[in-house]
Amino acid sequence: MEFQTPRGRALTELCVDSTPNASGAGKKIALKCKYDRADKNITLTSSPSVKIVTQKDNKHGVIDFVVEILAKNVDERIAYIIASYDSLSFGVAYRADETLRLTIGKVKKHANFESDLLAQILGMSSDADHLLAYYRVLAAKNNKNLPRSDWDELNDNPLKQNTGPDPKKWNCGGALQTFGARYAEHHYISGATIYYRRPSPLKLSEVQFKADTVRAGAQKLRTQLKNGNFVQVFVGHNEQLTVVDGVIRPSSNTHFITLFGCSQDGKQFIFFDPWPQGSILDYQSGIMGTVKSMFMGSINFFEDEGKIRSPDNAPGLHKYVILTGP
Repeated sequence: MEFQTPRGRALTELCVDSTPNASGAGKKIALKCKYDRADKNITLTSSPSVKIVTQKDNKHGVIDFVVEILAKNVDERIAYIIASYDSLSFGVAYRADETLRLTIGKVKKHANFESDLLAQILGMSSDADHLLAYYRVLAAKNNKNLPRSDWDELNDNPLKQNTGPDPKKWNCGGALQTFGARYAEHHYISGATIYYRRPSPLKLSEVQFKADTVRAGAQKLRTQLKNGNFVQVFVGHNEQLTVVDGVIRPSSNTHFITLFGCSQDGKQFIFFDPWPQGSILDYQSGIMGTVKSMFMGSINFFEDEGKIRSPDNAPGLHKYVILTGP
């Protein structure tokens, strides 16, 4: 017996935004309960904070059901869905149960940002798969500060890229594209405007940026995020660059990150970083508190420098500067 999302992903815990919809009703979340066909007399019950509004047993091992959130606009409340059933073990019949834990509370945009698509698209969703992704991105067990030899323990975080010993298999851009396509199918773009003067030198510290292009790019980033679009950008982080035909090419000294939020003044952006601890951000979620994420960071538009780069005091293994964007 296990609870699942509509797409069949197992779950034992979920965070659900308590904000009601425009008509004042609580969110309705579609879920599944998968059971062994030998199980009998299955009943679904719930805490008073939620209500099971529909359920349908297909008689082939799956119950589809919908819960409605009754605890609206609460800061935090724990509710449960319990599946009780008659099971048989070693020839002995007994009454068993499985529990789905729901944390109900207010999902908030990070630091009163103008946009925060992790919160807006995933955390405030009524789609159980989106809500599970939001939980997996922020769960403490998926953001542990571990030595590199133990990074496989973080594989449940959907932002994590391949970090194995073979650099040819590293896939920062691919990991982010997969995340974007899976959870924001109609809201995912990449930028390909070169922000620096060509031909590029072979050292990052010697790259000359085009101030007007960078300024326009920062505004486009803000606009795209405000319109609900994740934006993937190409960044440099180590001194030695690979340059072909005057253009900086991907190498172990460059990276891809995805911007997902912007501050009210349009000068600070938050981003997903698929390399564990490449960036670290104290992300303010509301419902899950302040999460020290090993897969997020902040990057600023420094207009006086004509660059969009990591602040000098940004925590993490790398400092980034955007090389191409929208």
